[in-house]
Amino acid sequence: MSSARTPVARHRARRVGVLSALALVLGWGAVGSASGDDRVPVTAEAVAYVDAATGAEIQRAQLDRPFFVRYALANENHFPVVVTSVAGDFGNPAACPVAQTGREDRGQLPLVVPGGTRAQQGDDVVTWRRSADCQGTLQWRATGVTAERVPSTTDVTAADHRLGERSRLSATVRSAWDEFPGQVEFRVDGRLVGTAGVRDGGVAALELGAGRIAAGGHTVEAEYVPGTGGPAGSASQRSTFTVTAVEQRSTTRASASSQRYDLPGTFRAEIRPRDAEGEVQFSVDGAEFGDPVTLRGGQAVLETAPGQLPVGEHRLHARFRSSQESVAGSSSTDAVFAVGQVPASIEAELGPAQAAPGAGVTVSGRVSLGGGSYRLPQDSRVDVLDARGTRLAVADPHEDGGFRTSVTLPRDAEGSYLLFVSYPGSSTFSGAITDRSVEVVVPPSPSPSLPPSPRPREREVNTQPAPATPAGPVRTATGETLLPDAPSWGPLALGLGLVLLGAAVAVRQAVR
Repeated sequence: MSSARTPVARHRARRVGVLSALALVLGWGAVGSASGDDRVPVTAEAVAYVDAATGAEIQRAQLDRPFFVRYALANENHFPVVVTSVAGDFGNPAACPVAQTGREDRGQLPLVVPGGTRAQQGDDVVTWRRSADCQGTLQWRATGVTAERVPSTTDVTAADHRLGERSRLSATVRSAWDEFPGQVEFRVDGRLVGTAGVRDGGVAALELGAGRIAAGGHTVEAEYVPGTGGPAGSASQRSTFTVTAVEQRSTTRASASSQRYDLPGTFRAEIRPRDAEGEVQFSVDGAEFGDPVTLRGGQAVLETAPGQLPVGEHRLHARFRSSQESVAGSSSTDAVFAVGQVPASIEAELGPAQAAPGAGVTVSGRVSLGGGSYRLPQDSRVDVLDARGTRLAVADPHEDGGFRTSVTLPRDAEGSYLLFVSYPGSSTFSGAITDRSVEVVVPPSPSPSLPPSPRPREREVNTQPAPATPAGPVRTATGETLLPDAPSWGPLALGLGLVLLGAAVAVRQAVR
């Protein structure tokens, strides 16, 4: 049975387990020269067949219908390469009679492939046609991939200057790859004078101290030495510059007072000789800051606006450009200054002023930045802490600084319970903290309840007339004879007997 299925169909067949008959063959090509590189061949693999007339990927190569191969490139090198050609064929024509019918530039090559990249797609320039049934699987394999590390070019310049001024060398690296890890080596008159890293835009700059280069004509060269992931290295053509001798040199001293982010600052430069003429260019952290300032009486002053520089430490540099042929320009050493944070304050209130253990307390207030000149940044927060620093609650303040939250007092709290309300601050704004206390009042314990004592029963009043006292002796049920109006001696005698018995026992014990 013949098979003219495309790589797309074969990839789908792999997903259902038909692997062996549909494997693709990788093509190994030569990587172009890039001196000193440990190179790995760039490979190509067919991923689809494309109808040459419609541009649509097809499931099967039809008889006598032109098609071309879409491939994926893999670059296992640590640097980007540029692929300039890809070649391939279908192997044994007897197994599957496919022949070339033309070539067409499809605008794919040259193609830059980043290092460590797979499946970068491209379209083959050859158009194919199948002329008969296939006796086996239609297989395209790459027979050659021509690639090289992405090249670069380097240009160098050096400005003419007077003796005593700093020498400024600049190189520009250009490439189809827009990242330039590595460094540039500068040589003056064939001697290495320094190196510099490549910044955005491919520019590397080197500044040499005053007097480093003697008066006269000089040559300068630059060489880009690539790092991992960058294009190939390159060397510039020679360039020339001149250092002119002058009658008088100058000196420049830069200074800046430390300032706050929300307040203006001042940069100063003092030039000697005092009658020198020209202008001063200030730089902060290596980048020019503001416009050049005209020198007046040996001084140049530049005012900075609030918020122009971020909070932190900075380095100020001043360069004097002389406008007199007899006086050389000069540059200062770096002056260190700092930009401080905007101060913050916080106010807070607690409510109620007294609460029981375990009760809730409302914390509200306001954060002010720079005396109310700034709104709070997004994601600001206010923390409520106890005396041990444990966070009890977090409030999300509004842009105007207002906040409100609540905390639950511990159940074992008592007396004056202290709470700290804190704004942590940010890189631009300082933090602030205040404390407030709430009086914890423990409610009194209720006394134990006693059962009500029974009401005494009222004595019943006998309203019946008392019976008449008998006139003669009366005999009781025990056989005693009582005289009228005489007390009964039975109970009295019993009590008296007990007393006597107790006394006798006490005497007996005393005798022993």
